[in-house]
Amino acid sequence: MAKESLLANGKLEQPTVVPIVGDGACLFRALSFLIHGTQDNAMEVRSLIVGHVVNDWTKFLVMSHNRNGDNYSTANEYYADMIKNETYGGLCEFIVAGCIFPFNFKVYRNGILYTESGSNDCQVKLLRFGKDLSNGHFDAYLPTATENNTQSRIEELVDEREHSLIASSVHSNISANISLSQSSETDQSISSSLIKKRRRRPRFTIYTRKKQIKKHKKKYRQNQTKSRYKENTTMRLWKSKVHSGMAYDPDIAYRSDTCVALGSRTYKCQWCNALKWKDETLDMCCSAEKVQLKRLKQLPEPLYSLVNALHPDHVQFMNNI
Repeated sequence: MAKESLLANGKLEQPTVVPIVGDGACLFRALSFLIHGTQDNAMEVRSLIVGHVVNDWTKFLVMSHNRNGDNYSTANEYYADMIKNETYGGLCEFIVAGCIFPFNFKVYRNGILYTESGSNDCQVKLLRFGKDLSNGHFDAYLPTATENNTQSRIEELVDEREHSLIASSVHSNISANISLSQSSETDQSISSSLIKKRRRRPRFTIYTRKKQIKKHKKKYRQNQTKSRYKENTTMRLWKSKVHSGMAYDPDIAYRSDTCVALGSRTYKCQWCNALKWKDETLDMCCSAEKVQLKRLKQLPEPLYSLVNALHPDHVQFMNNI
C-alpha cells in the first residue's frame, strides 16, 4: 500500500492509503473499514445512515442528491434508492456519519483537507477522495502510528476466529454425548466457558449520545447545587442600568442618577453658541467654525403660533402631533 503526504493540523504527515472496492458503495466501505476494521460491514453502515436520514427527513432533505444532482422528493424515494448497494453516497451521508458515529471524519482531496464531519473531541478518521467531484471515489487512510497496531489486531482476530471454531467443535461433541456420564458434564462446562463470547464494545449512536448527555446533566445538577450563573447570560447586559436602553422604564428618574445621567446642556460653543454637555467632545457641533449652517427660518403661520402657544388650539395641537 502506498503512502501519501497530507497537511494535517499544520503538520506534514504520511499515512498509508487503503484501497477501497469501487462498486458504488466506496463511501460506506471506507467508513466500515475505519469504524470496524473491515469493508464487509458496509451494508450495516449504509442502513444506519439511511435510516437516520429518513427519521430526520426535513433536516436532510436539501442535502440529499440523486444521480442527476437533484434533491429527492420524498423520504420513501430516498430510502428506496439509497438502500441499494450500488447507489453512491455523497455529502449528505458523510455528514450523517459524523452525527451517529463517535468519530471525527475528515476527507482529504489532493493532500488538502476538503471537508469534515463529527465532533472535534472524538478520534480522527481520515478518508481520501479522488477523481472529479461529480463522480469521485473514496479510499481510507491508515495513520503510520496505528499501522503496526492494525496488523497485530488482524492477527488477534484470526486467532480468535480459530479459537471459536475449536470451541464450537468441542461444544457440539459434548452436546451429542451429554447423557454419557458425569465426566462429560464437566467437559461440557469447560467447553462452554471456552466458547463464551467476549462482550463487545457498545455501539454509540446519536440517540445513545443524547441519553449520555441527559444522564451527565442530571448528575451534575445533583453534585453542583449552586450554579455558577445566577441568571441567563444573554439577559445579563440588559439588566444592568448602564446597558438598559432596550428596557427603558419611564417611572425611573434617570436624570437624578449619576450612573446614567449626562447632565444638562448648559455649556455653549464659543463659535456657534450651540448648547453642549459638560464632558462632550469639543468641536463636534460646528468643527471649530469650519461648518457654517444657515440660520433657521421662522415657521410660517399658523404653525408658528401653534408651536409657540400663541394660538388658542395650541394644547390640542401639541397633544396630537
